Amino acid sequence: MLCQTKYKQQAHATKYTGTKPILVVCTDEGLMPMKNGRTFSTGNHPVEVREQPGPYPHPHPNPNEGTRAARTLNLTLTLTLKMLVPMLHFRDAGFTFDIATASGQPVVLEMWAYPGKDASVKELHDSVRAMMERPKKLEDIQSLDDYSALFIPGGHGCMINLPTNVQLGKLLNIAHARALPTVTLCHGPSALLASCLEGTGQVECAYKGYKTMCFTDKTDAFTPSIGYLPGPMPWKVQQALEAKGVEVLNKKETGAVTVDRELITGDCPDAAHNLGVLAAPLLVKFWM
Repeated sequence: MLCQTKYKQQAHATKYTGTKPILVVCTDEGLMPMKNGRTFSTGNHPVEVREQPGPYPHPHPNPNEGTRAARTLNLTLTLTLKMLVPMLHFRDAGFTFDIATASGQPVVLEMWAYPGKDASVKELHDSVRAMMERPKKLEDIQSLDDYSALFIPGGHGCMINLPTNVQLGKLLNIAHARALPTVTLCHGPSALLASCLEGTGQVECAYKGYKTMCFTDKTDAFTPSIGYLPGPMPWKVQQALEAKGVEVLNKKETGAVTVDRELITGDCPDAAHNLGVLAAPLLVKFWM
């Protein structure tokens, strides 16, 4: 387990004083079938927030064996970074949270690199644990009237059932129409593809013509060679976004972040702190 993140509390001259929480849309699925038929244990926290007996040095020590729960428990700093570090910055700026998943099942985090000695992460995790255990179901959220922003953490797990979730697509279109701040990073931009699913009422991606950061297909293609992924990706996020007219700015992962209208994005787990620093004051400004 990693000991510390890069989180450093920022001073905010102005904070959000409203009552609308940020809607954090997470994955509740931790098993990604790879192109070669093997399975990758991924996610965005342990199922029902139980700790795995590990930690393992690798997210899939035996990717084709074990029960769904056991494999899902082999779980991140990556999701911990991608989810909790930006949320720390949002909290510091005065925001609270509401958490939702596709099916209403518990949030799946990758826990194999959880920063156990980072007191700030642990404190926030403990404060939202109950919501992660019992999140809302996306289908039950029909409006964004009660929310201040959308945040979609990264992790390979978000590729499994968020890009195909029609209700998420409808919510993204609502957010886009209102210019409601929408924050995501790493593989999280894959969820933007839901905005033009059949059933959303839209045929074009809401973010066509937008610039974004994203974990690159090139790096995803490389990681099986070093044992991180158990096989080739089932589909390519960068390629799919570009096919819908979204411009991916980064060519590699450096922790870079960018803003294009309401969309605020980062390229990889290392961008989590930078993304929070960038996004938090923008969210405050939106509600001033």
